[in-house]
Amino acid sequence: MKSELKSKIAEAYTKEVLSSELFPKSVYAFCLKHNFQENEFYEGFASLDAVKNYIWVAFHKNCKKVLNKNKSFSNYDPKEKFLAYLFSYFEVLTLNRSYVLYVLSTGHSLKRLQNLKQLKDFRTHYLNFVKDILLSTENDSKLKEFNDKLFSEGTWIQFLVLLKFWIEDESPKFEKTDIAIEKSVQAVFDLLQSNPLENWIDLGKFMVKEGFKL
Repeated sequence: MKSELKSKIAEAYTKEVLSSELFPKSVYAFCLKHNFQENEFYEGFASLDAVKNYIWVAFHKNCKKVLNKNKSFSNYDPKEKFLAYLFSYFEVLTLNRSYVLYVLSTGHSLKRLQNLKQLKDFRTHYLNFVKDILLSTENDSKLKEFNDKLFSEGTWIQFLVLLKFWIEDESPKFEKTDIAIEKSVQAVFDLLQSNPLENWIDLGKFMVKEGFKL
């Protein structure tokens, strides 16, 4: 019941943000508007910001649920799993693009940096997922030898770069984001190989061509 209630609260939160283009001012006003009891709200969330954080985690969990329904997913190698995850996660973001753009793009440049705080809980889930990919492999000794913390932290930076690219992507069906995902995953896993430079140059050329700036 708690999970179901949290989902209902998160859904009400996203709808209010999108319809009013404003964030709810207080838990009391939010609950009154959407017919929740305050004690119900606090069973799942400590604050409205916690709802905002939870939504990103919910995207992640929904993505993993979809992937795990694919019987072939468990047989994928680490690179294939990571690629499938990123494609799936950005599909979820695309389904919720209006909400994501609003919550990340509101305010001046400094405020937009602060907006990334809402990814904090998702970041923990994301890094654990990446570490699980590394630990699950039995055949790739290079992955086993690689520093999993360094690798997972690097992929988090990669995710943030891809997120910014997706936000600015104006191609049909966000096809250029798909290309960026493929090239970046190839480049990241090439770090484990002896000659990674070629794909990093390829990724850099693609980003420059698309006018991407950090």
